[in-house]
Amino acid sequence: MWSLLSLPFVISAVRAAGIAAEATISTSNGSTVDMVSAAWYAGWHSKDFPVANVSWEKYTHVTYSFAVTTPDIKNLSLDASSPEVLPDFVSAAKKNGVKALVSIGGWTGSLYFSSHVATAENRTQFVKTVVDLATTHELDGVDFDWEYPGNQGIGCNVISPNDTSNFLAFLQELRQDPTGQKLVVTAAAPISPWRDADGNPSADVSGICQSS
Repeated sequence: MWSLLSLPFVISAVRAAGIAAEATISTSNGSTVDMVSAAWYAGWHSKDFPVANVSWEKYTHVTYSFAVTTPDIKNLSLDASSPEVLPDFVSAAKKNGVKALVSIGGWTGSLYFSSHVATAENRTQFVKTVVDLATTHELDGVDFDWEYPGNQGIGCNVISPNDTSNFLAFLQELRQDPTGQKLVVTAAAPISPWRDADGNPSADVSGICQSS
């Protein structure tokens, strides 16, 4: 089985080699699994690289970037990522048999993740916000690009020592939602696992893997 931490390397290798989407790979126990061949599509580059130019046949999953967190927990903003292009992106992906996702966060879009998952009440609302985004745009899944739980990224993010455990609780609640159960859920993971409450790399992220 490929871990959450190893998956980005698999994807990068696939993209570099141009392996067809229907390829399979062998696991350490000798079984085979369908290859995941993924790419990210930046909405703000749509004028220079329109959706029609995507080599859809090379991929199983393509993620539209980015929906960013805002002070309003009920709102994820696509304003900086050409939101008018998203319907065409989803339509083209489905027409080509590719899973269409939206990435939430990014380097400048992760400011409010921490506060949005900080309490049980907030997690429930944020699950609804994410599910509503997926439902409204007929997405197959969502990608969480939180940079970074318990650790400053851009320098002005809200952070908490409980970010990683709160993120896990959020993902578990998302997976309990009837719509959330059906979504492909991925996450951008650092090489060093997300920090625990003591500020050290987490020794066990299996719960997050099981929720994605």
